[in-house]
Amino acid sequence: MARPTIAVRDAINQLLKRNEYTSGAEVSELYLSKDILVATLKRPKIIEGTCWDVEPIAQTVDLFDLMRMHEEET
Repeated sequence: MARPTIAVRDAINQLLKRNEYTSGAEVSELYLSKDILVATLKRPKIIEGTCWDVEPIAQTVDLFDLMRMHEEET
């Protein structure tokens, strides 16, 4: 048998698809207790762009450097 929270999450996701206002949203976090049910929603978005690898030596990349590089390309 599936865990109750998974079954409730799936049921809420199905209901969200039926409503025009919540269409496209899905359950992000779910709190289920004896007396209360709280579900936070997320709306995933696809951001168009190109994915590229950074140099293997660099473990982190500064966000401002990425923004500057993007501005120089356009």
